[in-house]
Amino acid sequence: GATDCVVNERSSDTESTSSGSGSGGGAKEVGEGEKWGIGPLTVRESSGLYEYKGGQLVLEQNKSKGLSHSIWPCCISLADFTIELESKSPGFWKGKQVLEVGCGCGLAGLALASMGAHVVLTDLPKVLDLARRNCERNQEMIARANGSAEAKVLDWLDCSSGDDERPAGFPQFDVVIAADCVYYKDLFVPLLKVLKHFSRGGGGTDIYLASIKRWKVVGKFFKMAQRSFTSDEVFSQPFDSKGKTYSKKIHLLKRRVSSTVT
Repeated sequence: GATDCVVNERSSDTESTSSGSGSGGGAKEVGEGEKWGIGPLTVRESSGLYEYKGGQLVLEQNKSKGLSHSIWPCCISLADFTIELESKSPGFWKGKQVLEVGCGCGLAGLALASMGAHVVLTDLPKVLDLARRNCERNQEMIARANGSAEAKVLDWLDCSSGDDERPAGFPQFDVVIAADCVYYKDLFVPLLKVLKHFSRGGGGTDIYLASIKRWKVVGKFFKMAQRSFTSDEVFSQPFDSKGKTYSKKIHLLKRRVSSTVT
């Protein structure tokens, strides 16, 4: 069964200093809620491992390699949200075909796989080694749930042509997820075209997008999305960062029967 999901009223992105790659005395553990304020999360900074939900999932990250190699607040919020859906409706994710776009470390997708979903994690080649290691690291738990997880290369720019067919080698998906992928305006159209390629018209595919409204341009993305998708806000939570308060949100998008992305 799913682990209960507790979402606190506030969150913080307070960073702590990394203790390097050593082990032992240099290790610092940040207890439940201290790091992000969302659910039971333990960070072992010395080893670069995140323990999610009391260690049910253990993920490697490497902040020194850049943004895509780190676990970010929206990834955790999206994972928590999917577990909350499972707790309300046991078996909700069992057997579903799921695509994670811009997976990074793969937390949200692996959470779904651990609930019995069949998940394809996708990102650029430079990130996939990390995603593959995290798949292998959590394979035992995923297998116990009869789920699966694999990592594949997906470059959004390869999907930006006018062809409405999904790329070869990918199945039809029931669900598409993405966390912290809405921030760079030059990639808004490629991202929307990826979502269109991998979704069925008439709402046949659920798309969950987790984002932080740090800049006005994020609102522009969702205005652009309205041309091809319906959009409902299904989660919202304040997020404090460097003295400012933003909003973490999850939107459920469904592709319209007739849609265009320009």
